[in-house]
Amino acid sequence: MGVLASSGVGFAGPILAGREERWRRFLQELAGSRRGEYEDLRRRLGVTGQRVWLMRTRRGETAITYLECEEPGRIAARLAASTEPFDVWLKARLAEFHGCDFARPDPRWSPELVFEAAKTGRSTTEAGPPGGSGKA
Repeated sequence: MGVLASSGVGFAGPILAGREERWRRFLQELAGSRRGEYEDLRRRLGVTGQRVWLMRTRRGETAITYLECEEPGRIAARLAASTEPFDVWLKARLAEFHGCDFARPDPRWSPELVFEAAKTGRSTTEAGPPGGSGKA
């Protein structure tokens, strides 16, 4: 049996002023009461992993999302085209927090990979903590 290789795609978007707390509650809802629906969407889109960070800058808060997925170049278009009730709800929430119409993505939103470093092959325990000698 073969293994399907995953790749990934990253997105960054501002969180509109005054909406950070509601955005956090929205993420809690995805992990809680709407988890089953969200997992179904992720399966349909081929998302195998996800990480979301909050970055604070002088201009405000930015959400940074990384998705491990089977077809990174098609994920935004597939979500935009979906009319499933949960997907419509999700796109409305994303628009509320980020100010973008996710039902009609702008082609300029597609991230451009400009640098990638190969894995070094050293495990975290071999390398030790960042900035440390690796010895206890």
